[in-house]
Amino acid sequence: MKPTLFFFRLPASLLALGLLAFTTGCPTLDRGGAQTFSTGVTAARAQTKTTFDAVVGLTRTSSIEYAVKQDKLTEEELVAVPNSEAVAAWNEALDPVESYAQHLASLVTADSAKGVEDSVGKLAAQFNTTSADLKRKTNLGDAGQIAAGPASVFAEVASALLRMHAQKEAVAVAAQTDPEIRKVFTVLADAIGADQTGPGLRATVRANWAQRLAEQQVKFLKAGTPDARRPVVNDYIDLLNKRDAQDELLAALRRTYLTLADAHTALAKGQATDLGSAIDFVKAESKHARDLQDQFTKSLTK
Repeated sequence: MKPTLFFFRLPASLLALGLLAFTTGCPTLDRGGAQTFSTGVTAARAQTKTTFDAVVGLTRTSSIEYAVKQDKLTEEELVAVPNSEAVAAWNEALDPVESYAQHLASLVTADSAKGVEDSVGKLAAQFNTTSADLKRKTNLGDAGQIAAGPASVFAEVASALLRMHAQKEAVAVAAQTDPEIRKVFTVLADAIGADQTGPGLRATVRANWAQRLAEQQVKFLKAGTPDARRPVVNDYIDLLNKRDAQDELLAALRRTYLTLADAHTALAKGQATDLGSAIDFVKAESKHARDLQDQFTKSLTK
Protein backbone atom coordinates (compact mmCIF):
# COMPACT_ATOMS: atom_id res chain seq x y z
CA MET A 1 0.00 0.00 0.00
CA LYS A 2 1.41 3.37 -0.95
CA PRO A 3 1.54 6.00 1.76
CA THR A 4 -1.08 8.73 1.67
CA LEU A 5 0.54 12.14 1.61
CA PHE A 6 -1.09 15.35 2.78
CA PHE A 7 0.31 18.72 1.81
CA PHE A 8 -0.09 21.75 4.01
CA ARG A 9 0.11 25.37 3.04
CA LEU A 10 1.52 28.08 5.20
CA PRO A 11 -1.05 30.28 6.99
CA ALA A 12 -2.56 32.87 4.68
CA SER A 13 -0.89 36.24 4.69
CA LEU A 14 -2.80 38.88 6.57
CA LEU A 15 -4.17 41.39 4.07
CA ALA A 16 -4.83 44.91 5.26
CA LEU A 17 -8.46 45.86 4.69
CA GLY A 18 -9.71 49.40 5.10
CA LEU A 19 -13.26 48.24 5.74
CA LEU A 20 -14.65 50.62 8.31
CA ALA A 21 -14.34 54.23 9.40
CA PHE A 22 -14.06 54.72 13.14
CA THR A 23 -14.11 58.05 14.96
CA THR A 24 -11.73 58.97 17.73
CA GLY A 25 -12.81 59.95 21.22
CA CYS A 26 -16.07 58.36 22.42
CA PRO A 27 -16.25 54.93 20.77
CA THR A 28 -18.90 54.69 18.08
CA LEU A 29 -19.31 52.15 15.33
CA ASP A 30 -21.71 51.43 12.53
CA ARG A 31 -23.24 47.98 12.33
CA GLY A 32 -20.68 46.79 9.76
CA GLY A 33 -17.79 46.56 12.21
CA ALA A 34 -19.65 44.46 14.75
CA GLN A 35 -21.04 42.36 11.91
CA THR A 36 -17.50 41.74 10.67
CA PHE A 37 -16.55 40.34 14.07
CA SER A 38 -19.72 38.23 14.20
CA THR A 39 -18.91 36.81 10.76
CA GLY A 40 -15.48 35.79 12.06
CA VAL A 41 -16.97 34.01 15.06
CA THR A 42 -19.37 32.12 12.79
CA ALA A 43 -16.46 31.12 10.53
CA ALA A 44 -14.48 29.93 13.56
CA ARG A 45 -17.39 27.81 14.72
CA ALA A 46 -17.63 26.22 11.27
CA GLN A 47 -13.87 25.57 11.37
CA THR A 48 -14.24 23.93 14.79
CA LYS A 49 -16.86 21.52 13.44
CA THR A 50 -14.82 20.79 10.31
CA THR A 51 -11.69 20.15 12.37
CA PHE A 52 -13.37 17.85 14.87
CA ASP A 53 -15.20 15.94 12.10
CA ALA A 54 -11.92 15.36 10.28
CA VAL A 55 -9.95 14.47 13.41
CA VAL A 56 -12.61 12.03 14.62
CA GLY A 57 -12.93 10.54 11.14
CA LEU A 58 -9.22 9.85 10.83
CA THR A 59 -9.02 8.44 14.34
CA ARG A 60 -12.05 6.20 13.82
CA THR A 61 -10.73 4.88 10.50
CA SER A 62 -7.38 4.09 12.08
CA SER A 63 -9.19 2.31 14.93
CA ILE A 64 -11.13 0.16 12.45
CA GLU A 65 -7.94 -0.85 10.64
CA TYR A 66 -6.42 -1.79 13.99
CA ALA A 67 -9.51 -3.63 15.26
CA VAL A 68 -9.88 -5.93 12.26
CA LYS A 69 -6.43 -7.34 12.93
CA GLN A 70 -7.19 -8.27 16.57
CA ASP A 71 -8.32 -11.64 17.93
CA LYS A 72 -11.56 -10.19 19.33
CA LEU A 73 -13.66 -7.07 18.86
CA THR A 74 -14.10 -4.73 21.83
CA GLU A 75 -15.52 -1.23 22.19
CA GLU A 76 -12.19 0.02 23.49
CA GLU A 77 -10.58 -0.72 20.13
CA LEU A 78 -12.96 1.67 18.33
CA VAL A 79 -12.17 4.81 20.30
CA ALA A 80 -12.65 8.22 18.70
CA VAL A 81 -10.68 11.27 19.80
CA PRO A 82 -12.08 13.69 20.77
CA ASN A 83 -14.95 11.66 22.20
CA SER A 84 -18.59 12.65 21.71
CA GLU A 85 -18.86 14.16 25.20
CA ALA A 86 -15.89 16.43 24.56
CA VAL A 87 -17.27 17.56 21.19
CA ALA A 88 -20.60 18.37 22.84
CA ALA A 89 -18.80 20.41 25.51
CA TRP A 90 -16.95 22.40 22.86
CA ASN A 91 -20.21 23.16 21.06
CA GLU A 92 -21.76 24.27 24.34
CA ALA A 93 -18.79 26.56 25.00
CA LEU A 94 -19.17 28.22 21.61
CA ASP A 95 -22.92 28.86 21.96
CA PRO A 96 -22.71 31.95 24.21
CA VAL A 97 -19.70 33.28 22.31
CA GLU A 98 -21.66 33.24 19.07
CA SER A 99 -24.67 34.79 20.85
CA TYR A 100 -22.41 37.57 22.16
CA ALA A 101 -21.10 38.34 18.67
CA GLN A 102 -24.62 38.40 17.27
CA HIS A 103 -25.66 40.71 20.12
CA LEU A 104 -22.96 43.22 19.17
CA ALA A 105 -24.05 43.12 15.54
CA SER A 106 -27.68 43.82 16.45
CA LEU A 107 -27.14 46.58 19.02
CA VAL A 108 -27.78 49.50 16.70
CA THR A 109 -31.20 48.13 15.78
CA ALA A 110 -32.39 47.82 19.40
CA ASP A 111 -35.63 49.72 19.98
CA SER A 112 -34.87 51.03 23.46
CA ALA A 113 -32.45 51.05 26.37
CA LYS A 114 -34.78 48.60 28.12
CA GLY A 115 -34.54 46.25 25.14
CA VAL A 116 -30.76 46.39 25.25
CA GLU A 117 -30.73 45.78 28.99
CA ASP A 118 -33.02 42.75 28.66
CA SER A 119 -30.84 41.36 25.87
CA VAL A 120 -27.65 41.78 27.93
CA GLY A 121 -29.32 40.10 30.91
CA LYS A 122 -30.27 37.07 28.83
CA LEU A 123 -26.75 36.92 27.39
CA ALA A 124 -25.20 37.03 30.87
CA ALA A 125 -27.51 34.24 31.99
CA GLN A 126 -26.39 32.14 29.02
CA PHE A 127 -22.73 32.59 29.95
CA ASN A 128 -23.47 31.68 33.57
CA THR A 129 -25.39 28.56 32.55
CA THR A 130 -22.57 27.47 30.25
CA SER A 131 -20.04 28.01 33.03
CA ALA A 132 -22.05 25.86 35.45
CA ASP A 133 -22.57 23.09 32.90
CA LEU A 134 -18.92 22.92 31.89
CA LYS A 135 -17.78 22.79 35.52
CA ARG A 136 -19.85 19.60 35.87
CA LYS A 137 -18.17 18.13 32.80
CA THR A 138 -14.54 18.09 33.91
CA ASN A 139 -12.30 15.29 32.62
CA LEU A 140 -14.66 14.08 29.84
CA GLY A 141 -12.97 10.71 29.61
CA ASP A 142 -9.65 10.61 27.79
CA ALA A 143 -10.36 13.85 25.95
CA GLY A 144 -10.92 16.12 28.91
CA GLN A 145 -10.02 19.40 27.27
CA ILE A 146 -12.76 21.48 28.93
CA ALA A 147 -12.03 21.78 32.64
CA ALA A 148 -13.35 23.75 35.61
CA GLY A 149 -10.67 26.43 35.25
CA PRO A 150 -11.55 27.43 31.67
CA ALA A 151 -15.25 27.10 32.47
CA SER A 152 -14.94 29.79 35.14
CA VAL A 153 -14.00 32.32 32.47
CA PHE A 154 -17.56 32.19 31.14
CA ALA A 155 -18.82 33.34 34.54
CA GLU A 156 -16.38 36.27 34.36
CA VAL A 157 -17.92 37.34 31.05
CA ALA A 158 -21.38 37.18 32.65
CA SER A 159 -20.21 39.43 35.48
CA ALA A 160 -18.72 41.92 33.01
CA LEU A 161 -21.99 42.05 31.08
CA LEU A 162 -24.05 42.59 34.20
CA ARG A 163 -21.81 45.49 35.28
CA MET A 164 -22.72 47.41 32.14
CA HIS A 165 -25.57 49.86 31.81
CA ALA A 166 -27.81 49.71 28.73
CA GLN A 167 -25.36 50.37 25.92
CA LYS A 168 -26.21 50.62 22.22
CA GLU A 169 -22.67 51.12 20.92
CA ALA A 170 -20.90 47.89 20.00
CA VAL A 171 -17.41 49.34 20.49
CA ALA A 172 -18.32 50.51 23.98
CA VAL A 173 -19.61 47.05 24.89
CA ALA A 174 -16.51 45.39 23.44
CA ALA A 175 -14.25 47.79 25.33
CA GLN A 176 -15.84 46.87 28.65
CA THR A 177 -15.81 43.13 28.04
CA ASP A 178 -12.52 42.79 26.14
CA PRO A 179 -10.39 41.35 29.00
CA GLU A 180 -12.95 38.61 29.67
CA ILE A 181 -13.67 37.83 26.00
CA ARG A 182 -9.93 37.59 25.34
CA LYS A 183 -9.73 35.08 28.19
CA VAL A 184 -12.47 32.95 26.62
CA PHE A 185 -10.66 32.69 23.29
CA THR A 186 -7.32 32.18 25.02
CA VAL A 187 -8.51 29.31 27.20
CA LEU A 188 -10.06 27.63 24.15
CA ALA A 189 -6.69 27.95 22.40
CA ASP A 190 -4.91 26.61 25.48
CA ALA A 191 -7.32 23.68 25.63
CA ILE A 192 -6.17 22.70 22.16
CA GLY A 193 -2.56 23.03 23.22
CA ALA A 194 0.48 24.99 22.11
CA ASP A 195 2.16 21.81 20.87
CA GLN A 196 1.82 18.01 20.87
CA THR A 197 3.49 17.50 24.23
CA GLY A 198 0.57 18.85 26.26
CA PRO A 199 -1.40 19.78 28.08
CA GLY A 200 -4.24 19.96 25.59
CA LEU A 201 -6.15 18.12 22.91
CA ARG A 202 -3.17 18.02 20.55
CA ALA A 203 -1.27 15.84 23.03
CA THR A 204 -4.32 13.61 23.56
CA VAL A 205 -4.74 13.09 19.83
CA ARG A 206 -1.05 12.42 19.30
CA ALA A 207 -1.00 9.82 22.07
CA ASN A 208 -3.87 8.02 20.34
CA TRP A 209 -1.56 7.19 17.43
CA ALA A 210 1.20 5.75 19.61
CA GLN A 211 -0.35 2.28 19.82
CA ARG A 212 -0.90 2.12 16.06
CA LEU A 213 2.66 3.18 15.35
CA ALA A 214 4.05 0.75 17.92
CA GLU A 215 2.23 -2.09 16.19
CA GLN A 216 3.95 -1.24 12.90
CA GLN A 217 7.32 -1.10 14.65
CA VAL A 218 6.78 -4.63 15.98
CA LYS A 219 5.81 -5.83 12.50
CA PHE A 220 8.93 -4.25 11.08
CA LEU A 221 11.14 -6.15 13.52
CA LYS A 222 9.38 -9.41 12.70
CA ALA A 223 9.70 -8.94 8.94
CA GLY A 224 12.80 -10.80 7.83
CA THR A 225 13.54 -9.24 4.46
CA PRO A 226 13.52 -5.80 2.85
CA ASP A 227 10.61 -6.88 0.63
CA ALA A 228 8.59 -7.92 3.67
CA ARG A 229 9.41 -4.70 5.47
CA ARG A 230 8.48 -2.37 2.58
CA PRO A 231 4.66 -2.51 3.07
CA VAL A 232 5.15 -2.09 6.82
CA VAL A 233 7.18 1.05 6.22
CA ASN A 234 4.53 2.35 3.82
CA ASP A 235 1.81 1.78 6.42
CA TYR A 236 3.96 3.45 9.05
CA ILE A 237 4.43 6.54 6.85
CA ASP A 238 0.70 6.62 6.18
CA LEU A 239 -0.03 6.69 9.90
CA LEU A 240 2.54 9.43 10.47
CA ASN A 241 0.99 11.55 7.73
CA LYS A 242 -2.49 11.17 9.18
CA ARG A 243 -1.25 11.95 12.68
CA ASP A 244 0.53 15.08 11.47
CA ALA A 245 -2.47 16.12 9.37
CA GLN A 246 -4.66 15.96 12.45
CA ASP A 247 -2.20 18.09 14.38
CA GLU A 248 -2.08 20.68 11.59
CA LEU A 249 -5.86 21.02 11.73
CA LEU A 250 -5.82 21.49 15.50
CA ALA A 251 -2.91 23.93 15.36
CA ALA A 252 -4.80 25.99 12.77
CA LEU A 253 -7.88 26.06 15.00
CA ARG A 254 -5.74 27.28 17.89
CA ARG A 255 -4.43 30.09 15.67
CA THR A 256 -8.00 31.01 14.79
CA TYR A 257 -9.06 31.36 18.43
CA LEU A 258 -6.04 33.53 19.23
CA THR A 259 -6.74 35.67 16.17
CA LEU A 260 -10.35 36.14 17.29
CA ALA A 261 -9.03 37.43 20.61
CA ASP A 262 -7.02 40.02 18.70
CA ALA A 263 -10.01 40.81 16.51
CA HIS A 264 -12.15 41.55 19.54
CA THR A 265 -9.48 43.84 20.97
CA ALA A 266 -9.29 45.63 17.62
CA LEU A 267 -13.06 46.07 17.73
CA ALA A 268 -12.84 47.39 21.30
CA LYS A 269 -10.19 49.92 20.29
CA GLY A 270 -11.91 50.94 17.05
CA GLN A 271 -9.03 49.68 14.89
CA ALA A 272 -10.77 48.97 11.60
CA THR A 273 -7.79 47.68 9.62
CA ASP A 274 -6.65 45.28 12.34
CA LEU A 275 -10.19 43.97 12.76
CA GLY A 276 -10.65 43.38 9.04
CA SER A 277 -7.24 41.70 8.68
CA ALA A 278 -7.88 39.37 11.62
CA ILE A 279 -11.30 38.27 10.39
CA ASP A 280 -9.93 37.79 6.88
CA PHE A 281 -7.32 35.46 8.36
CA VAL A 282 -9.98 33.52 10.29
CA LYS A 283 -12.07 33.02 7.15
CA ALA A 284 -9.00 31.83 5.25
CA GLU A 285 -8.19 29.29 7.98
CA SER A 286 -11.79 28.04 7.93
CA LYS A 287 -11.54 27.45 4.18
CA HIS A 288 -8.20 25.70 4.60
CA ALA A 289 -9.77 23.33 7.13
CA ARG A 290 -12.55 22.47 4.65
CA ASP A 291 -9.97 21.82 1.93
CA LEU A 292 -8.00 19.48 4.20
CA GLN A 293 -11.16 17.65 5.21
CA ASP A 294 -11.93 17.10 1.52
CA GLN A 295 -8.46 15.55 1.12
CA PHE A 296 -9.10 13.27 4.09
CA THR A 297 -12.48 12.18 2.75
CA LYS A 298 -11.04 11.33 -0.65
CA SER A 299 -8.12 9.40 0.85
CA LEU A 300 -10.36 7.37 3.17
CA THR A 301 -12.72 6.33 0.37
CA LYS A 302 -10.00 5.02 -1.94
